[in-house]
Amino acid sequence: KEPRLRRTRTQIRKEHTARIKKSFRPFHNRLTEVVAQESSSEEEVRRWCIDVLRHVLGYEDVELDTEMKALNQRIDIALKKEDKVFLVVEIKNARSKLPANVRDQAVMYALNKSADWAVITNGQIWKLYRVFPVKGSDPTAVEVFDLALLDDDGLSDDDVDKFYLLTSRAIFGGETERSFHRIACLSNRRVLQAI
Repeated sequence: KEPRLRRTRTQIRKEHTARIKKSFRPFHNRLTEVVAQESSSEEEVRRWCIDVLRHVLGYEDVELDTEMKALNQRIDIALKKEDKVFLVVEIKNARSKLPANVRDQAVMYALNKSADWAVITNGQIWKLYRVFPVKGSDPTAVEVFDLALLDDDGLSDDDVDKFYLLTSRAIFGGETERSFHRIACLSNRRVLQAI
């Protein structure tokens, strides 16, 4: 019996990103159709996002909660592990420009549920934020990524790498947190402080 070779973290990540890229193709076409409709609604985008979370990013039905409430409002999608919310997704219709008040809404929902992560999306644009409560003040939200699925390059390798950060494996394996730290450490403010 030959010894089984252990795969490296990089090899595992490459396998997952290849699977994400392959399984996303039909959803990319469906998103294009939703965006092209004059009357596409937020609910259509929400159903599309739920399907992407299930079939592309690998979440199980028990990990997705679409009926959770926070601050007397319904959270579009809450991702849970062992009944603890770790990520909140706020969805708007495909024509929304995702202004700052949408980010603030998602961050407040995440704060209310003690979640570390918040996502805002209109289907074609996805923005991930790391949420930090601040005692006696508004919470801090640091953008980890901003990706566009319907831009000129389609679903690029960079987009797939960012999408991978939304998987349970990346979040609970610490890869999403490491990405956040890399971005935070290389922010203009931190670089200026270092100089």
